[in-house]
Amino acid sequence: MSKELIWHVPPSSGAADFFYGTFKEAIRVHVHSAANLLWPDGKNPPSPYCIITGEDGSVRTCVRNGTSNPVWDEVFIFYRRRPNKVPLTIQIMDQHTVGFDIFLGRHCFKDVELAQRTQQEVALFGRDTKEERFMRMKGSLFVDFYSVDSENFMQI
Repeated sequence: MSKELIWHVPPSSGAADFFYGTFKEAIRVHVHSAANLLWPDGKNPPSPYCIITGEDGSVRTCVRNGTSNPVWDEVFIFYRRRPNKVPLTIQIMDQHTVGFDIFLGRHCFKDVELAQRTQQEVALFGRDTKEERFMRMKGSLFVDFYSVDSENFMQI
């Protein structure tokens, strides 16, 4: 266990605590890698990174330059007030030095997927719009999760 976790206390959001209560669970998200990602321009491999979004904000992995099979091996912790209502989403983006980053795919995790404690290979889907939500994108993502309730935060 890292030294940072020993001193870490779930953040308090003041007004959010009043409306939604205190944190009910903590979840550790381990982003392992991705495989066979789309080459947006067809001739240069992407420089992918992940954006992991939870209830209280988002975090980002580092960029892996010039590969369609990136390995991140990064761990993040999210505290959840409403675990059954607010999903955890991971987007994969291609970083560009000039212009906008390009969307490569996303996965919105269901409670069943978050409850599994083994490494999972999940499919990537289109943007969260009516037309693209269920559209399958090229590639897959490898992640695992470990969650604990509020009484056992230090076991994460």
